[in-house]
Amino acid sequence: MAMVQTKRLAALLLALLLTLFLLPSAWADSGVVGGTTVSGTVRVYLSSISSLTAVDVSIAGSYSVGGDTSRALSRGQNIRVSNSGGTLMMTADGQTQTMGSRFKLRRHQTSGENGVRIAQARYPASLYPGDIEFIAKGGNVQIIVHVYMEDYMLGVLPYEMDNSFPLEALKAQAVAARTYALKKMSAQAATYDVVDTTSDQVYNGTPSGNARCAQAVQETSNIVGTVNGEYMASYYTASNGGQTESVKNAWGSGSYSYLQVKDDPYDLRNGASIAKSVTFYRDGTTSVSALTELLRTEAAMLVGAGNVEIASINGVTLAEPKYAEPSRVYTKVQVGLTLAGYGDVTVTLDYFSQVEGLCSLSINVLKNETLTVTEAVGGYKLTARRFGHGVGMSQRGAQQMANEGFAYDQILEFYYPGLTRTRYTMTRTLLDSMDGTPAAPSTPDEPIADAKPAVVTLKNPLDSLNLRQQPTTASSVLARMPHGTQVNLISREGEWSRVQYGTLTGYVMTSYLVVQEDGVDETPSGVVSLGTATVTLSDESQTLNLRAAPTTNAAILSRLRHGQTLTVLERYSSWTYVQYGTLSGYVMNDYIVYDAGSSDSDNADQGAENGGQAASQVAIVLPSGGLNLRAGANTSSGVIMVLPQGTMLTVTGEVRDNGMLPVLLGSVAGYVSSDYVYVTDEALATATPAPNTTPTPTPEPASTPIENPTPEMREATVTAYGGLKLRQMPDMSSSTLATMPYGSAVTVTGEAVNGFYAVSYEELSGYASAQYLSFDADEPQTTVQPTKVPEASHPVAGRIGTVTAQSGLNLRADSSQYANVLATLGYGVQVAVTGERVSGFYPVRIGTLSGYVSADYVSFDSSETAAPSAAPTATPAFSPYRKVKEAVTVTLPIFTEAERAMGLSINVSQNELITVSDIGSAFLIESRRFGHGVGMSQRGAEQMARQYGMTYEQILAFYYPGMGLVSYDTGSAPLPTLNAELMATPAPTPSPTPRPTLMPVSTNQMPEGAYLAIVSNIDEDSTLNLREQPNTSAEVIRRLYKNQPLIVLSVSKDGWAHVKTDVMEGYVRSEYLQAEKDS
Repeated sequence: MAMVQTKRLAALLLALLLTLFLLPSAWADSGVVGGTTVSGTVRVYLSSISSLTAVDVSIAGSYSVGGDTSRALSRGQNIRVSNSGGTLMMTADGQTQTMGSRFKLRRHQTSGENGVRIAQARYPASLYPGDIEFIAKGGNVQIIVHVYMEDYMLGVLPYEMDNSFPLEALKAQAVAARTYALKKMSAQAATYDVVDTTSDQVYNGTPSGNARCAQAVQETSNIVGTVNGEYMASYYTASNGGQTESVKNAWGSGSYSYLQVKDDPYDLRNGASIAKSVTFYRDGTTSVSALTELLRTEAAMLVGAGNVEIASINGVTLAEPKYAEPSRVYTKVQVGLTLAGYGDVTVTLDYFSQVEGLCSLSINVLKNETLTVTEAVGGYKLTARRFGHGVGMSQRGAQQMANEGFAYDQILEFYYPGLTRTRYTMTRTLLDSMDGTPAAPSTPDEPIADAKPAVVTLKNPLDSLNLRQQPTTASSVLARMPHGTQVNLISREGEWSRVQYGTLTGYVMTSYLVVQEDGVDETPSGVVSLGTATVTLSDESQTLNLRAAPTTNAAILSRLRHGQTLTVLERYSSWTYVQYGTLSGYVMNDYIVYDAGSSDSDNADQGAENGGQAASQVAIVLPSGGLNLRAGANTSSGVIMVLPQGTMLTVTGEVRDNGMLPVLLGSVAGYVSSDYVYVTDEALATATPAPNTTPTPTPEPASTPIENPTPEMREATVTAYGGLKLRQMPDMSSSTLATMPYGSAVTVTGEAVNGFYAVSYEELSGYASAQYLSFDADEPQTTVQPTKVPEASHPVAGRIGTVTAQSGLNLRADSSQYANVLATLGYGVQVAVTGERVSGFYPVRIGTLSGYVSADYVSFDSSETAAPSAAPTATPAFSPYRKVKEAVTVTLPIFTEAERAMGLSINVSQNELITVSDIGSAFLIESRRFGHGVGMSQRGAEQMARQYGMTYEQILAFYYPGMGLVSYDTGSAPLPTLNAELMATPAPTPSPTPRPTLMPVSTNQMPEGAYLAIVSNIDEDSTLNLREQPNTSAEVIRRLYKNQPLIVLSVSKDGWAHVKTDVMEGYVRSEYLQAEKDS
């Protein structure tokens, strides 16, 4: 690749000015063309509640019957609509009216929320914002919601893709879902356009929250996909199994040139894509005993014998695809065998009639799973994939593409090649207000001609800014916009500015906007540059993420193309802080080249030579659980962010009397506790600016915003599906005061301690895990990133993974749960994955130590470039292993700090035996003892008997030396009187078995008819067997604890429930389950 030529300073300034002038406005979206005006009202038939004879509706806005204001319904009023012999009856305030066979509640202009809530809906708390039509059908009441397209999208995205998905994937989903609805609307059906289930698109009204979904809808407002001027067939599926399907293969007829069979590596790489497998071992067995027997039976028939012995399995191949090449939907499995006494034979099995059901590999009733055979440890693994019809966009594939850095237009182009993104003008009708105020325009606002582009610019790049309905902090929040969001400035009204963001118009505080006037940035001058750098990617179709903070978890501000020029503000060992147009953020050093003339090694000593500042000291974060970076020099100040272990900070001053140290992370200034950092004189790789010049690393508005103080008490909501324990102390082993149900409101009364918040709930005070509490912050809103256990990913070898097991993760010598434990890796530790998944384990390397870890407890950050493998492997942003110049000794109390931090705690009595051993490349710390430790060890007795063949007399003699065995007659003879001095001292009550943290199950892509439940009707100390098959002789694959959340997939007539936990599927008895309510 040719190196970019050095640019003269004048050319650089001109390029920067052109960049500022040409930055798109909030409304602009490169590659989008204008369309015509169409109706924006979607008619949604609520088929999910179509079998009811009566429905209960709560008015949460301004409504009238049929638009007649003399028949107005008041906010908060409850009505019941019932079917009486084919005639609809409406009951309100005790009065019943006859309404005929159909009628409509019309919506009027008003402030605040404006819709209805339906008690019988799947989510009764969700708002249905639109006209509500009731129709008598047979003896039932049918409901059709007439809803504006963008409001409809807000109720589709959270259920079709989930708010946790990356923004770019959600934007692609928004375009696909909007196009699907508009295409259905164009058919002009008589009664409705779409239904509210997976027969079309899932719609449950507009739920609260889901800010990322709302942002995706706003940023793609009114955009649909077209091909040759017609709405494209925007089918999408949960997971295509690594290969897209054609319409003809899926449904027997029809064809679209852009929906054909092709490989999808992104779906295949996503570890969350559903896959089921069975292993054929070379020793002649399989992982399913019934399959082994089937092979013997089929082989015996081939050679004409009564029974045979399989000496070895030599290979597994797939044959007879269901559809034409290159389809991987195979129908036959061919297994090469060597039979004792007969030689080599090939057994051919029908996959769908013989193998799939026998091995529990079924995923779809459509029988369209893709199949692959791969080498596995000791044999061959047959894997089935695909959840859904497989046509069009894979939601899991889109998720993976977004995680790898692709933009939504690139995702759409991959799944719908040749599409054109078209923005239509969609009409919107709303009746005048009851008080005569004119209704809103029938069409959304167009971009204001005199509006100026502006950029949301916040001091903390991880904050977001509230867009409010009126210019006051008491007004309702329309949207929350992250740092770097582009908007249109309509007018300034003192400390407030009126702006346009997508289809929304509202107010933000003027001090948080940077405005462009005729291509000139209003940002104050004086930014000191260290030169320029050029984005240099091995594949010019890739993009490089510009992030808000120097970590791959930070928000993406922009995606930079190959060859773009950046202004360098600060340089670090792995990241560079740059300015691009009006945006400033961080890029990884691996993907930029510093242009000639930029400050580098030649200028590294310039500051010292010219009397400038000496190199700053560096502070390295030590705690494995992270360290709070605070806005002020005291522990009551607000937390800006939690810094991961190993984060390198620039020290900017002396330690305060209270131990707080002023530091700088990029452009973010704050304070950390000096007790939890190691300070070294090794300077960060940052070139020193010219002498006597104060650098201004972040463009700030003319008036620097004043941070709101952190409130002493905050309201929070419980987000754990199975309930959240309120504990007496901030520790998992502390006693439980109460279990707070999902959705409970609590008051946070203090800062986080050991991952717990001090809270009050009803009349109780205690501690709750911060992981399962969510907040609604004030202006500007600080984005809180709670720790969670992500779904496991299927990585490309060489990627960096993070341990997500709260209590630590075993590094084993082989890919088996029975292999020797080499070390236990703490929560948050990063490992390098050296190969693909093997039997549920990843081969990894940490330092010089190599081994295997469970794939269920390793998560992956997205790649910093769009291409999956072309770019070089990047060093993780913050590694726990940073080299310092001099050796230090850190002394940690075992039971108060080290035990908890390393996940070594076993007993509440803190009596574990701790050992340290040198294993060559590392030091292994082990903790042992479960119980009081007095007398006979049950595990020791088991080992003595099993491993060494000792008798019970020998075992007793070892643990109770000097004792004698006496046989007593248990008949009616009186018991002998024992000498009190010889009587055994009663043992203390044994400690209860520690229970693991009950992880919430993911409800993403919950199948139709499935529901949430918890384990119930068992004792606290009991467990429920999760079995591989629905019978008591099947293997127990896991033991479930009381109150553990599950997804119930189905229940058989004989009482067995097919369930899914957070990591696996199996069968339990249904009488031990209790269904969870939707509320």
